[in-house]
Amino acid sequence: FNLPAGGFVGPQGSLCLFNAGVHGNLENRGTVAITGGATHSISGDYVHAAGAILSMQVGSSLTVHGAALISGGQLQISGVVSGYVYSNRELLIHATGGVSGRFDARTQGPGVFLQGDLEYNSNQVLLNITRLDVSAAATAFGNISAASLASASRVENAFLQIDAQQRGENRPEPVTADFIEMAGELQRSSTQAEGEASLASLSGELHAAADAMTFDAISMNRRALSSRFDQLVEQPTQRGDWYQRLGEAGRGSHGAN
Repeated sequence: FNLPAGGFVGPQGSLCLFNAGVHGNLENRGTVAITGGATHSISGDYVHAAGAILSMQVGSSLTVHGAALISGGQLQISGVVSGYVYSNRELLIHATGGVSGRFDARTQGPGVFLQGDLEYNSNQVLLNITRLDVSAAATAFGNISAASLASASRVENAFLQIDAQQRGENRPEPVTADFIEMAGELQRSSTQAEGEASLASLSGELHAAADAMTFDAISMNRRALSSRFDQLVEQPTQRGDWYQRLGEAGRGSHGAN
């Protein structure tokens, strides 16, 4: 979807561009959100007023074919696009006609494994990204299991290998593209709870919990059947159907041989 003739977003208004663009100028006095992994474009100028918010995801970018005129306001990093792969620098805005002015502040939605700062040049606004040490971030969570901490250490070692590979260093066993994409998914964790759940899953805790629940169910079934067999031994003349919800008494219909 593209706005056909430019647009104006008022102080109380908002506009979300999901893999979309604007034909003409766009003046933002409210909130404009850029989402989705594609490059979004404005064929004219982008005017960002004082007090306005431009919300973007890491991995998305905005191309302005005119000028980007920034008079303060906020650039908000709202999250990370699906499939994002960590890079130490991301292009946020490219303006063919130049970038003038700066945002008053860069704000960031909750995130646990990434942080960043803005950089400006004559035609671009970039985000310099610092990848947080996964082990240190996990330790800061507080109540986290030993298994998840061990998982965080392994993940951090894997990220160090990815960092080295992206710097062009030769590795005896290159990290695969699929693994790098999985690493990017981990970095999409926007809250501590999501980060903890991801590390728990990687540590095998969730698999162990699922196995334990399965074994508990098998054990309950075994005990129920054993109890029923004992009853039939005492009353061998009965035959028929029988069922029982676990934790309740059995029910059925029986008849004599």
